[in-house]
Amino acid sequence: MGGDIGKRGTGNGHFEPAGQSVVVRPRPFVADPQLHALAHASGWSFPSGHASASAALVIIMLMYIWRWHRRPATRTLAAIIGVLYLATIVWTRVYLHVHFASDVLAGVLEGVAVAIIAREIMRGLQQRYRRHLMHGGVGGPAG
Repeated sequence: MGGDIGKRGTGNGHFEPAGQSVVVRPRPFVADPQLHALAHASGWSFPSGHASASAALVIIMLMYIWRWHRRPATRTLAAIIGVLYLATIVWTRVYLHVHFASDVLAGVLEGVAVAIIAREIMRGLQQRYRRHLMHGGVGGPAG
C-alpha cells in the first residue's frame, strides 16, 4: 500500500517498468523454488517499485519539512518517522520473498534520484514564476 501511495504522489510509477525491462531478473521465489512468496507479486524483480516510490515520497516530504519547520525536534521526529517507514517497506519486500536486497537498494537509489530531480524542477518553476511576477505578471503592464 505505501508504495502505491508514493507512486501516485510522486509520479515515480513511470520509472519502474523501464528499469524492470532493462534488468530482467526473476523474483526470489521464481529463482529459488524452495522459497514461497508471502505476498502477490508479478513481473520482474529489479528494481523494487515499492522501495523507489517510498524513498521518493519520504525524501520529498523531508525536503518540505526542512524548508518550513525550523524546530530541530520537528525535523528530527520527521526524519525518524520517514526512515522507519522506508526501512519497513524495504525490509518487508525482502522478507516476503518478492525482492532481493539489491532490488530494494536500487529502488531506494532510484527514489532518491527522482526526489532530487523533482526538487530541481520545482526550483526552476519557482524561479520562472518569480521572474514572471517581477516583470508585470498577469494583468500587469507587461501582461
